Amino acid sequence: MQAAKIRSLQDAYRKREVETARDKAPNAGEIRSLGLLEREKDEQVGIKHGSLLPTFGSNVSK
Repeated sequence: MQAAKIRSLQDAYRKREVETARDKAPNAGEIRSLGLLEREKDEQVGIKHGSLLPTFGSNVSK
């Protein structure tokens, strides 16, 4: 009786593990592109450096 109960629980756990949503997970490329717009590689983005942000030259000790 106890062995049958354990077997049925184990079968249920295995079945549930197989049915998890890991198979539907996004691939690495989809994750990397989150929040980005589709654009051509040679298209200019137009991001400018802010004047208040520090630069490498201002962080080098003299």
